Amino acid sequence: MVRLFLLFLALPWWTYFFIAGGIVYLAEKEHQSALDVRAKREAALQSPAPEAVNLSDFRRATDISPVKEVTVTGWFNFDYNYHLIEETNTIETDSHHLYVLFGQSDTQETKVARAAIVLDDTEWEWFAENLNQFYDFEASQSQFQYTFNGFGRSNNGVGSHVSDVFSDEGLTKSPDFIFLSPFFKGREVALTASDTPPKTRLNGLIFAAVVALFGVARLMMHQGGSRPARKPAKVDAFADGPIVGAGPSAVRPQPAMSTAIPADSPLGRINQRRLAQETQQVQETQAQATVKAAPKPSVVDKLAVSAASIKRLPKSVLIVAVVVIFVLIQAGPTNSLFPLLFLVGFWAVMIAGISKLKEMARGFLSFGTAKKPTEDPYDRLFRQVHPGE
Repeated sequence: MVRLFLLFLALPWWTYFFIAGGIVYLAEKEHQSALDVRAKREAALQSPAPEAVNLSDFRRATDISPVKEVTVTGWFNFDYNYHLIEETNTIETDSHHLYVLFGQSDTQETKVARAAIVLDDTEWEWFAENLNQFYDFEASQSQFQYTFNGFGRSNNGVGSHVSDVFSDEGLTKSPDFIFLSPFFKGREVALTASDTPPKTRLNGLIFAAVVALFGVARLMMHQGGSRPARKPAKVDAFADGPIVGAGPSAVRPQPAMSTAIPADSPLGRINQRRLAQETQQVQETQAQATVKAAPKPSVVDKLAVSAASIKRLPKSVLIVAVVVIFVLIQAGPTNSLFPLLFLVGFWAVMIAGISKLKEMARGFLSFGTAKKPTEDPYDRLFRQVHPGE
């Protein structure tokens, strides 16, 4: 599970938008399916319950209504009553009670089960106290026949546990076997108690928004990491040394040259070269002083830079973010906006924190590099002493 989560975190940024779109599609499909079930149940309430069918004659293809409603009659073989206990690390985590039903044509020795009822502790207590509401004594067979109206399904949440019990007891399931969920609170309550559609859509959209925002965060991290590193400013190791014009940080005073020296003589050429270097040093020093004296950017300037960085994001990312926010606001109630704002704020803080950590890590993990100077300082010194050579 941990490896799967780490694999999810390592996906490319654009895959998160595809995943978010898939989640929205599945949530909408489930929502429409739930609406269809609700409409069918409302229509079923306008009609009476299905007629009772004995389990010996029951067929799933014809005796189950479109809303999975059935009315069946059968009897319990109490030899197969079981208390199903689920444990995790020797700790009881869940408890159910199993009852196995048979049809009119079955006997005590029959090993083919027709149906099963699985109840939790609360349902079991109610059923034990109100059992007389469901049975009728069949004098011809000297046994009680039970009639139940409820949902009939081919599987159950503890179906694997039930299969283990059947295997231990040598029981098999008939081709039309069903798990029966009786309407203990009444047919009308069972067919109207459903708030699945709004919950399914809202939960799916919130989950999709989280995945999409994670993709936006990965995209911003990707863009920040792909920027080219700035080259460090060239620093002359002999800025404060004896070499004239070695660094811009200081201009070393030089002895005055005689103005009577001809410009085309060796000393005159040295004098002209020195004057040019001093002029260049003064200009660089003034430029650096101007840069240092520049005011710090104000809050407005920083906000402008942030807005410009947002504009640099691909339009598709901004469109996805706007669409997700709009759909969430339209799909859920007004109070659904607060979880959305919380998610946006959370990811904004996460993005800012990750960016800050990357800057700190870049500072801690940076190493110096050795680089040969473009010009050997001793060659420069030699040319200043021997300009003609």
